[in-house]
Amino acid sequence: MVSQKALLSGRAFEEKVFGLEGFWDKFGPYAEPDYFTFESSLQDIILCNWGMYAHSLERGERYRHNPIDPWMGETRRIWLAVKNFLPSTVRSCDNPPLNLYVSIGRNAFDHFHGVDFFFWWNGVFVTVDITTLKSKNEYNADFLLTQYDLDDRCRLRSFGRGVASLLIEKSGGLTV
Repeated sequence: MVSQKALLSGRAFEEKVFGLEGFWDKFGPYAEPDYFTFESSLQDIILCNWGMYAHSLERGERYRHNPIDPWMGETRRIWLAVKNFLPSTVRSCDNPPLNLYVSIGRNAFDHFHGVDFFFWWNGVFVTVDITTLKSKNEYNADFLLTQYDLDDRCRLRSFGRGVASLLIEKSGGLTV
């Protein structure tokens, strides 16, 4: 069981990473989301991210997250850390973009499957769990991202290399 202090610390770190100050204040008392399978949760997050982005464009609002060009919070740094390790041909406009989808909030992907965000590239995905715990023994995501990783350039670079390598491997290419 996670302590209340750890939960608050984790939420504060999520707000920093995603640039959503006061995000958790909107929800009120905790209520467990409905369960969805991993695959259904993945699709739900993709649709939700693009839907919110399209909705904000239609209303003329500046939305803070575009999955193919993220700028909110620390997402740009994280996205670039991965993108910089993809082959240079991938970085051109003629190739599949590197998408970053966020899943924080009260949803099944975060709550039941332990995924705070994921990268989608060339038909494959790599999942990431954000944590404030220095060593988290049990997690479901492919990678963990801690405050220490985000604050240290070498660690963020290593994180990016690892994610890019797994994306390339999963898509049938060579690792970097």
